[in-house]
Amino acid sequence: MGSSEGIYICDFDGKTGNLTIKHTVKAENPSFLAIDRNHQFLYAVNETNHFCGKPGGGVSAYSIQRDSGNIVLLNQSSTIGAGPCYVEIDQGGKYLLITNYQGGSIVVIALQEDGTLGEITDYIKYEGGSINRQRQENSHPHSINV
Repeated sequence: MGSSEGIYICDFDGKTGNLTIKHTVKAENPSFLAIDRNHQFLYAVNETNHFCGKPGGGVSAYSIQRDSGNIVLLNQSSTIGAGPCYVEIDQGGKYLLITNYQGGSIVVIALQEDGTLGEITDYIKYEGGSINRQRQENSHPHSINV
């Protein structure tokens, strides 16, 4: 994967256009982020094929520290499928919906009131591919928009 160190917390100066890195939080290949509507929690998919020693990717939950702008890891979960590339919070703020690009699947994970990841409530594995088998031998979901 890439050479990123993780998630970068930055300050943006709208007058000058300057972007300054304040904090770097180590994370395994975070590729897409979602922030809850109250700006208390951040969720990042870990786009990998193996996560925490198991096949499949992962998702990480963080608490946003308002005073410093930094984030603190709360917990992590498998996404069951490989290469998660997108995460979205449902409109009620109770579930994460995640697409596993390489795994050809979608997973739903319950959110706890304290922002932590709860149990997996649903998992759908798609079968089949494109008419162009050289390019797309199986399903590759890219995103979920609720």
